[in-house]
Amino acid sequence: MSVNPNTAAWQAHAIQRLRAEASNPHEIPERMEWTRTPGVGPGAELLGAVRGRRVIELGCGAGHNIAHLVAKQGAIGTGLDVAWGQIERARRNYGRLPLTFTVAEACASLEYARQPFDVCYSVFGAVGLVPPLELFALVAEKLADRGLLAFAVAHPDRPGCSPDDGNDPQQDWLDLPDGNRAPVLRYVPRRETWPDLVAKAGLSTTDVLDVLDVEGRPDTLIITAVKT
Repeated sequence: MSVNPNTAAWQAHAIQRLRAEASNPHEIPERMEWTRTPGVGPGAELLGAVRGRRVIELGCGAGHNIAHLVAKQGAIGTGLDVAWGQIERARRNYGRLPLTFTVAEACASLEYARQPFDVCYSVFGAVGLVPPLELFALVAEKLADRGLLAFAVAHPDRPGCSPDDGNDPQQDWLDLPDGNRAPVLRYVPRRETWPDLVAKAGLSTTDVLDVLDVEGRPDTLIITAVKT
């Protein structure tokens, strides 16, 4: 059986980070980040009040955002990642917190989830790395009534992007800590196509936020939607 290139890429990334990072638990982040530049863009307020609500992150990486939501905002949190190395990092960083970290592919995990989630989000995670229509349909099915979907992806109008209808993945590369690159497959819908894909899943877009880089160019696209 062939290995999904996205799984292999993020596993390689995680292994290099595990070797380089200190093994001590991390301090809880004071802020949730939606962009790749700390302090730029919105924070946890984008999700509304999450205290006591079931929140799942699709592609949690090292666990920083979901740890903030659990420790600082009172959420009941679950972090998923397809790479076991990322989950190992997350557990090493924040395993002392009352949250769940699981190695799982996003669509498969949602398909078998037994309880609805109040909030489902992705920050440069599963959204954009798996078929959007399939993922959004499962999110819509597993969200509670009035539940929230929120996701951040590389802005499709940023330099170097070639957005399309989002039906087929594009070949891309992930920069690894050691300076090498690993191949990945990304879905890159146009800016105006993302809300259409969300709507096809039965969710209603509530906000589309364009975050610019320091030179004023599109950098991150953030979308929120609700289950009505």
